[in-house]
Formats: sequence, structure tokens, C-alpha cells
Amino acid sequence: MKPPLKLFGFLFVLALLQAGWATDRALLIGVSEYPNLEREHWLEGPVYDVELVEKILLSKRFGFASKHIQKLSGWPKEEKSRPTKANIQAAFRDLAEDAKEGDQVYIQLSGHGSQQPANADPKDLEPDGLDEVFLPADTSEWDPVTKQITGAIVDDEVREWVDAIRRKGAFVWIVFDSCHSGTMTRGTESDQRVNRRIDPVALIPAEALASGAGSVRSIETRGDFGADPEAQVGSSDSMGGLVAMYAAQSLEPTFEMPLPSPVSHRHGIFTFMLMQVLASTDKALSYRELADSVSLIYRANGIFQPTPLMEGPDVDREVLGRETLPEKAPVRFTGRVYPGVGAEIDAGSLMGVSEGSVLEVYPPAVADRAEVPLGTVEVVKSGSTTALVKPKAWRGNPAVPMEALAAGSRANVLYRDLGRKELGVALQMEDADGVLTPFSIATPPKAVEQDVRKLHITAKASCSFVKDAGEAEWIARFHSGGGVTLLPVSGWSKAFPTMAGQEIGHQFGLRDGTEAASALQRVARARQLVGVAANGADGLRMEIELLRFAPGEADGRPVTHGPQGRVLSHGDEIAFRIKNHSSVSIDATLLFVDSSYGIYALFPEPGTVDDNRLPPGGELVTPKLEVTADTSGLEQVVALAVRSTRDRVSFACLEQPSIETTRGDAALNSPLGELLKSVVYGEGDTRGLRRSASGDHATKLISWTTIPR
Repeated sequence: MKPPLKLFGFLFVLALLQAGWATDRALLIGVSEYPNLEREHWLEGPVYDVELVEKILLSKRFGFASKHIQKLSGWPKEEKSRPTKANIQAAFRDLAEDAKEGDQVYIQLSGHGSQQPANADPKDLEPDGLDEVFLPADTSEWDPVTKQITGAIVDDEVREWVDAIRRKGAFVWIVFDSCHSGTMTRGTESDQRVNRRIDPVALIPAEALASGAGSVRSIETRGDFGADPEAQVGSSDSMGGLVAMYAAQSLEPTFEMPLPSPVSHRHGIFTFMLMQVLASTDKALSYRELADSVSLIYRANGIFQPTPLMEGPDVDREVLGRETLPEKAPVRFTGRVYPGVGAEIDAGSLMGVSEGSVLEVYPPAVADRAEVPLGTVEVVKSGSTTALVKPKAWRGNPAVPMEALAAGSRANVLYRDLGRKELGVALQMEDADGVLTPFSIATPPKAVEQDVRKLHITAKASCSFVKDAGEAEWIARFHSGGGVTLLPVSGWSKAFPTMAGQEIGHQFGLRDGTEAASALQRVARARQLVGVAANGADGLRMEIELLRFAPGEADGRPVTHGPQGRVLSHGDEIAFRIKNHSSVSIDATLLFVDSSYGIYALFPEPGTVDDNRLPPGGELVTPKLEVTADTSGLEQVVALAVRSTRDRVSFACLEQPSIETTRGDAALNSPLGELLKSVVYGEGDTRGLRRSASGDHATKLISWTTIPR
């Protein structure tokens, strides 16, 4: 017997009601002021992180209601709105009480992080003997009685608070934008980058900190707030889902800086990039895809550390969404017009829209003849997330009338100017006592004058020399006793003194200025090559996968973006699978960029006859490769593909050790080759590719971290 129609109607209404009962909630915590600590430990960015995240959550796309967003930020007059430990704990408790099955909860913690000696609980062993802590606004000095930093929030407490929410059946996405176990070499007081970490030695007596590190139980490195698989945020039997993201891995720095321009408010770079990805597309993304996108933006902008960390059982779930949304046009006009300067668009350098690029403009989507182009504009000034454009005729296309650049008008990139970027290098002198003194290229100290001159003569074509380390990407440190040390500003850190002074990050000790110049040239070339790949086009629709082979298995398994990105170990056997989804044959090349900025051809090897041509719809798996112990850290593969011609094309000639003698290779006479010669090596006039040429090539970037087994 069929059920009565009334029953169907009742069930339908009930389903609608249940769907409506689910609530999106958020707790946004931004700790900038620390009244109990010295002013040098105060931050600016966390309060602006909160504002930025709130704006995204309230947007039409995500639709959070303001009444369901609680903010604890800054140091307002209203005490209950301050991000103190008691208020933070109460806010988590309120979330747990109000949450119900089907709710989505976003939690943001921006501020300082640190470490302290772990407790003696045998059920909660810390591999490094230290607890990661988040520092609320009422953080104070070390308490010798409790043997804790007064007011600090320990990672174990966060796990308990999150567990309570998840046990109600709610899904939790929690983001930590703080540094928990690393420090960063700073330049001068005007350094644009400010580290979000307070060194434990500033709060904890040396003997107390040593007692914690002295109880190290393994040599494994654990990540922030539960990156250790045995100590994830939330327990495995919790009902609700979980994704946790961290700005940096264990011992890595993270920082805040003015974004999107040097005169903007400071933001945590991780929070800013997360929100930028979400704001730049209406396409539904999984949390895994979101983290991968942020990593690509880091690489495209020369940020090789920190490496964001991610965990949780639901990383393949859609970001704060329940349905797939339509993709929007690549670029839109905001409606802001500045007479004599230009009109503003909602895309900038982080999306690959650089100065000199040309865009084709279309009317708003609701207008008549919406798909008929109006003409072209040129990008005259590009910030991180916005740019200014002016009408300009280009290659037979008319300039757009200024009045047509109204809000809602759309644009596609016709020509992407990838412009060759010089590597910013700050100069320092270190005397016999270890004192560092910054100096300019024009007025070097007498003791190192000869070495500085050698550096300048050889590297001036690829480097710009600045006095302020806050404007630099690398530091060249000249030693009064001879020799030069090169180290990156972003990503250089030292572990705590209690850990035997172990240093992480890459530094290079060179004999003189000539060697240092050669090394900086290699860094600049590798960065440019990675930038081209990360910002590149996909006119040929090429796909690349990293495969890892288990012992005894013939078929490799894809290595996806996991909690710590993609991670390989010394001794792993890997290969790459390339798929051609385009309608024409392609010639593919894989170039390996190691953590020491060397560039090596993986496939095809130079001088070999390996078949790197793929027919339409074809795929190939490269020969197996072994991950060696020669280098560790961030490593990358750049995939280049061009439309096949009569002669097979390979970019193996771009190997860095032999680049000077092989640059005449025929592959570099192709449109993509001309671009690489110009952007990477500073030769020729081609700085970008117009749309027709971009349809004949594809570039992809895949990166991973190599660690000792």
C-alpha cells in the first residue's frame, strides 16, 4: 500500500525545517595588546585579521549572521569583549552549549604563540618535551608554583574545548595564525615583517625551559597544536567533523605584515591568503584545495616558508558550504574610478595580474550584448589583491571608453606581463664580536669593501640591494674575518637554546663576494622559474600527479596535499604521471628545483631519446626516481608543456649548472621559451604571453617537503 500524500508532505516539511535548524557560527579571537608584557611584544595585525575574516563570513557567499559571530579582539573598554583566557574559555563553552548537529563552526585564533615545559601526564606525552601554547591578552610571566606561563592556553585545553563542540554533532574549522616554536632573523626596527611568536626565554627561566626540553621522548618533530597524528585536535570518537589549519609547522616562523600594500594595516599572512583565495572565486573548494591554493600563492610570491599545516578527517569537505556554487568571471571592476589614474579591478599580483598586463573588457553580465568585448585596458599599478587599469589599444583592439569601466563590468586577461623581478638583498656586516650592522651597497665598510664590490658587479643584473632587511628577501652577511653567509629573510629560524642551538632553514656559507653573487643568481633564477609555473596558464589542459611506490608494489599511489602539505622521505621511490586533456599533442618537460635552488631535468633527461610526446587524451608515467639525502626541505617540480611540432621539444636545457652554455637550445625559440629566457634569465624583450600564444603551452607546479626518514 502506498503511503498517503499527507505523509509525504509532512516528511518534506520536516526535512526543510531540519535543514533550516542548522546554524553557521563563528568565534574570532585577535590578540594584539598584552598589557602585562613589554610593548615590544604587542602586535597590530590580529585585530585586522578578525575584521577581514568577519567580512568574508558575512558575505553573500557564506551568509553568516552577525548575531552568530562572537569577537574577542584588541583591548576594548568592555571587559567581556577582551581576548583574555577567561573570556576565551567562556566563549568556547558557549559554543559547546549552543551547538547542535549540522551546525558549522569557524574559529580563528590570531596572536602570539610560544612553548612551555610539558606537564607530567603520562597519557599526553609530548615528543619534544614542550607544550605549544597560545597567549591570550592577559598573559603574564612564568609562575614557578604552577610551572606554567600565567594565563597561557595549552594545546591540550584547546583539544578539550573543540571536542565539546564536536560531541554536539557540529563541524569545526579552526585556524591558528600564530607562531608556536620558531623565531625569525629580523632586520632593522622598520622591518615590515613582524614575527607572531614570543621566545619562551622571554617568559620562562632558562632552567625551567631546559627541564622541559630535557624530557624529549623521541626525535620526531611535532607540529602546532596537535600536528602529531597521535594528538590531533579533537578525539577520534567525536561526532562532528573537523579541519584544523596552522600558519606554520613546528620550528617554522610565521609573521604579519602590511597587506595588501605597504601602507595597509598589518595582517597575518596566512589569514590574509586564506581569505583572499575564498574572496577571489565563487567556485566550491575543499579544505585540501584551499590549503594547496595558499601554498601555490606563497610559492608564486617567493615565500618558501612557512609551510602551512592542516589536519582533520574532513579535509576533502567543501569549505563552509553545502552546495557547489557557479564560477564567477576572472576579473570584475569595483566601480572605484580615480581621475587621471585609472579604474580599480578586484584582482592583483597575487592572482597573476601584474603591471603591464592587458585585459579585455566586457559589459556587466546582465547587460545587452554582454559577451561582446568593449576593448582593452592596461594594468598601470598592481597591489596584492586589487589593481588600477587605464584604457589602452592593444594589437588591433580599441581602447575601452573610461565611462564603460563601471561596477559590474568584467574582464579577461589577454596578455599577462610576468615581468622579471629582481631579488631584494639586504647587506649586513658581522664583526668579530657577532655584532650586525646594516649598510648600503654604495657605502660598504672598509673591512669588506672588496667582497661587496665583487658581489655587486656580478649580481647587479638579478638583484636589487637595499639597506632595510624589511624590504629584502635575502640577507648577504659579510664577515670581518672573511667569507659571506646568505640566508633568506622569510623562513630563516633557529630552534630554542634548550635544543642545542639547532638551526633550521637554509643558509649558505661562501668564500667571497663572487661565490655569493653566483649563489644569489641561482636563487633568483629558481624563484623566477617557480613563479612562472605557479602563475602560469593552462591553455593545453595538462595534469600532473606525484606518485609514491610502496615496497614491492608496481603501481604508485598519488601523494596528495596532506596535513603537512606533501611530504616525502629520503629513500622514497616516486614518479610523475602526466595527462594530456587537450585536443592536440603536447611535448612535456619536468624540471626539479631542489631546496638549495638547483634546477635539474627529471624528464626527459638531457641527451636521451625519452618519448615526452603525449597524444590527445594520452598519459605517461615517468621512470622511477629515488628521493636522495642530498637535500631536505621544500622541493618542487615545474611542469612545462608546449603544442607539438615536427621536432620534439624539451626544456631540459634549463638545467641550472649548464644553463650558460645551453641557452641556445631550440626549445627556447618557442613562445614559452622566449618567455623563460626573458623572465628567468633577463634576455630579450618578451615579458609575457598574449592569449593566443598562451593557448599553445601549459605550466604547472607541484611542491613537497623532503624530510629524513
